[in-house]
Amino acid sequence: MNEVTATPLLFRGLCVEYPDETIYGEAFVKGHRAQMQTVIAAYDALQAILAHESLVS
Repeated sequence: MNEVTATPLLFRGLCVEYPDETIYGEAFVKGHRAQMQTVIAAYDALQAILAHESLVS
């Protein structure tokens, strides 16, 4: 019989790089939007994980 154990998720960080000093106009706007959406999605995911952990504990 195999025992399955949960391994805690260790968040190491989120790195979102975009060459914002070398681009302008629509390319800058698209890059900024992508960074913003990535950070918001990561925040939402972390909040969901923490909410789930508080319900389980």
